[in-house]
Amino acid sequence: MPLYRFIPGDTVCHRMSEYAEGATRRYTMFSLSGKHPYHQYCFKELSHPKCEVCHHYIPINGSGLIEYRCHPYWNQKYCPSHEYDNTARCCSCERLE
Repeated sequence: MPLYRFIPGDTVCHRMSEYAEGATRRYTMFSLSGKHPYHQYCFKELSHPKCEVCHHYIPINGSGLIEYRCHPYWNQKYCPSHEYDNTARCCSCERLE
């Protein structure tokens, strides 16, 4: 996703309806989704998947891709690290807890 610098008084985050110049400095870069600009943080909250086990954002791998595991029956998305970190699983259905 390409990032764009804001144009003071012109660029508005589609989620927050807030002008870039009124935002804090961590919101100075924008991502475009369709025709709409979003603060980087807002775009991540709207589009980046969260792990259903630890509730953190699923980490990006070394290639810059979001890699996650998904339980075939429950369709539960989770971080790849939970396969090896002794996360509790249900003994009958193997759903991560």
